[in-house]
Amino acid sequence: DSSDKPVYSPLIQLNLTMAHNTLHDLEGATDTSREEVSFILDKVPLLNNDDILIATIAKKRYGPLHAVLAYQTLKSFMLRDLDNALDYTNQYMEHFGTKDLNLKHPSIWNTFYEALITFHFMRQTGEKHYQVRGENALMKMKKWSRHSDW
Repeated sequence: DSSDKPVYSPLIQLNLTMAHNTLHDLEGATDTSREEVSFILDKVPLLNNDDILIATIAKKRYGPLHAVLAYQTLKSFMLRDLDNALDYTNQYMEHFGTKDLNLKHPSIWNTFYEALITFHFMRQTGEKHYQVRGENALMKMKKWSRHSDW
């Protein structure tokens, strides 16, 4: 029966779930205040972003992993949870730092936040490796800016 099949890609739901969770958290919600929410199309309850992160790492699904790390980094930075923001940028570097991926928008996004976060920790700790990471991120952005008319 074709009515049992979803009318959209599960990947779309995954990305909408991550966006929903991030916006929900930025509104000040907590895990205890999170009500059971589901998408109308298939009535599957939403996972939290940390569960999605664990699953994408385990299954080596690098597209969704890239996206969830971007959402989690953004959320942690905006909520001034810089320890977790640094952890997410470290995970990004672990999985994507040495790979030449065809994911330019998320790469620019993560590079921008990596610079902000690592410079924060350089000021807090004085540790040189944070300065090196921040300067490398700035060099990437300067290189990319040569290709922009802005």
